[in-house]
Amino acid sequence: IQQYKPKMIYVIPTFQNPSGRTLTLERRKKIAELADQYDVLVFEDDPYRDIRFTGHDLAPIKSFDKSGKVILGNSFSKIFSAGSRLGYIVGLDEMMQPLQDVKTASNSHTSMLPQVLCAEFFKRGYYPEHHEMICSLYRERCQKMMECIEEYFPKGTKWTVPDGGLFTWAQLPGGLNTTLLREEAITRPDVKVAFVAGEKFFTDGEPVTNCMRISFGAVPPENIEKATKKLGKMLCDKLK
Repeated sequence: IQQYKPKMIYVIPTFQNPSGRTLTLERRKKIAELADQYDVLVFEDDPYRDIRFTGHDLAPIKSFDKSGKVILGNSFSKIFSAGSRLGYIVGLDEMMQPLQDVKTASNSHTSMLPQVLCAEFFKRGYYPEHHEMICSLYRERCQKMMECIEEYFPKGTKWTVPDGGLFTWAQLPGGLNTTLLREEAITRPDVKVAFVAGEKFFTDGEPVTNCMRISFGAVPPENIEKATKKLGKMLCDKLK
């Protein structure tokens, strides 16, 4: 902060995209403290926090905000309906109008139908059972992904084991370049598996080219195994 003097810090503190990692409670408190100390805004993007498989919920950074420097953003797209494109922000009143203006400029208004459906969904008490279901669903898929990476990916691969969310971050051995391998993985008839090359997640500096983000959210366990086996074989063959 002292060196770059940012106007705003953007952070995904829980099951971060792309790594799946989570900031500790101590780090959350420190971010809020530094925001106050250096008079810098923090945008806390927290759309994955409710998709937890293990461990205990951690308080958002916003809960430690004493000076109004933290803006909390969350979404219903991960816990209600991916197509709903609904979310909300929490911040000081004086911040709301500029944010409303930006939102209006981007798409005028959000359709009322998904808003009404979402509101009724929560009002009628459907969420607790639904929440338990989606956490169980994603827990199973995540566990299968972890097992398959260990079994099928090249020896020496390192990957994150998330406590929730939708992603894992894998670091490959042997100088493999995931930016170059991605197109081959998608187009090869015997593979046809998509991932996001790690290089896309670096804004400056020397990009890391041997990493990939893998999502397990939309894929049933049996397909996770098939896809991971195909991709793993391709990667192993490249190292021979």
